[in-house]
Amino acid sequence: MLKQQSYFLPITLLLICQWIMIMKDWKFEDLHNIIDNKLCYPNSLQEFITGCLNNSTSTGLVREWTYTDIIKMKQDIARGMKLKKQHEVSCLASVVEEICKECNCTSLLDIGSGLGYLGDILMKQCGMKVVGVERVTERVQSAFVRRDVPSVTIDINESQKCVDEINEICTSLGSNVCITGLHCCGDLSPTILHMFYKLIDTVSLLILIPCCYHKRASFNPISETINDILRNEGIQFLSIYGFRLASENSFENWLSQSPSDHQQHCNHVCYRSIAEIIINKYVFLSSASSPLCNRLRKARYDNFDNFSEDFIRMIKELIPDFKDHATIEGALSEAYLRFSPFFSLIEPFTGLQMCIRRSIELLILIDYSLYLKERGLNCQLFNIFDEKISPHNIAIIVKRHN
Repeated sequence: MLKQQSYFLPITLLLICQWIMIMKDWKFEDLHNIIDNKLCYPNSLQEFITGCLNNSTSTGLVREWTYTDIIKMKQDIARGMKLKKQHEVSCLASVVEEICKECNCTSLLDIGSGLGYLGDILMKQCGMKVVGVERVTERVQSAFVRRDVPSVTIDINESQKCVDEINEICTSLGSNVCITGLHCCGDLSPTILHMFYKLIDTVSLLILIPCCYHKRASFNPISETINDILRNEGIQFLSIYGFRLASENSFENWLSQSPSDHQQHCNHVCYRSIAEIIINKYVFLSSASSPLCNRLRKARYDNFDNFSEDFIRMIKELIPDFKDHATIEGALSEAYLRFSPFFSLIEPFTGLQMCIRRSIELLILIDYSLYLKERGLNCQLFNIFDEKISPHNIAIIVKRHN
């Protein structure tokens, strides 16, 4: 399967000509019909879409978590939390409470604890003993002041020193400790997996929800099983672009967007792309490329004129010695005219990306699961959040003892 989905061409050469001819005529209103066979497209495109959706839904590797009850968060605990965070914390706390009762765990180490939301509900409503671990000192202080959640500042890494620090905390919590991690970014998730394997004497349960895969330092698989397949087949694993795509919003949320949402996204991609072309074309702009890109990432423009004016304004501010603004204005207009025939492909192409997003995320999580199983650990994957509310909703649940 990996070899079949392996490509060595630039992404711009992947779109089959037949697909382009069809997709360029799609309207924003048509996009939600992309999986319902209501749009006319060639068999190869239909096979691609069907294959993506089948890979993401019919693997049997991820099960739906069946809640016996979802903890209703008390008002004082929910204070200051957005609805998305309330949903995630309530659901995860319910899963943690149920499995901890089953495994006789009464103590919890919450890694990446942030402001202590999860620890707060598990302490006050579930009666668990909790310690949070957070890299940012200000969050540790806030968690204690605002929520009375005891936390420590540790930058989690794979060093033996860090493992010893975590082991010491777990020992103070008692036996059968549960480690949790809600949306652990980048390298934090694989690091926690490595650490869990080493904490044999103190930690018996892990409940981990990974996210932000593109922030990993290395994009190589962590399991020997996947590495062996790649070596035997002579193929590569995912690039940073695949990991970034796995970190995107859900296909369901994309399907629910309005035509105005699609137009806004289309404009954003168009204007950022034009800006990057201009920045790469003119060497003197390289010194300001980072602040320019950061500002453009957050900006929203209704039309090209607004974008062009704001781009020139930012150059004046960031590079005050440069005066030939007319040249940049001309280059922006030229790029806009050159690439405008392709703008209609942005949203259909984004739809195809969203189709394959879940399959890529599952491939990464399968790699994590195989790493654990290679070490004799019982690992299962469960959907625990509503994907429309929290797109990265798959929890890795590992029990040390059956």
